Amino acid sequence: MKFALPEKKQKETDVILQYTKQEQPPRTGLMSCHCSLIEKVIDCAGQFPWLVTLELNNTQRSWHKCDGVLLTKQWVLTAAHCVDNEKPEYLQVVSGEHRRDLNEGTEQKHKVNNILKYPQFIQ
Repeated sequence: MKFALPEKKQKETDVILQYTKQEQPPRTGLMSCHCSLIEKVIDCAGQFPWLVTLELNNTQRSWHKCDGVLLTKQWVLTAAHCVDNEKPEYLQVVSGEHRRDLNEGTEQKHKVNNILKYPQFIQ
């Protein structure tokens, strides 16, 4: 599968990641939300299913690096500085995450297969 943004819309910070296809694809589509107000903070799990977290991953632990947005079931768009000098095998895409401090059981982790950087990205 090949994918590229139209040249006029690309910015110097655009990066496209390809991650492995899982049995359960990331949840994408229309916004569906059951919101509640908890301690003056709006809690709206599932409101933005196209948003993903990009994590650095090693054998001991993983940690949040940046966010991204799903373009398709296999492609994520994020800022180029987020993956500059990173190898795909050390990154993972997490979809279905609402709170990073809790394991809610909705998270889906995906390996990154490929990183495509905008050719004119300047470090």
